[in-house]
Amino acid sequence: MLIQWSEAPELKDNTMYPLTEGNEKMEALEEKYRQETGYRKTRIQKFELELP
Repeated sequence: MLIQWSEAPELKDNTMYPLTEGNEKMEALEEKYRQETGYRKTRIQKFELELP
């Protein structure tokens, strides 16, 4: 998972994470910011690798 950019201070721009780790980080941030009004924008890209 590539974090292209984010308004969340916990995420650094242009950082790659293994998919499971990236999903865990995103879920933790959703939980952390659930009580706040508004939202923190984040642009991600998920990659799939097909091996023969």
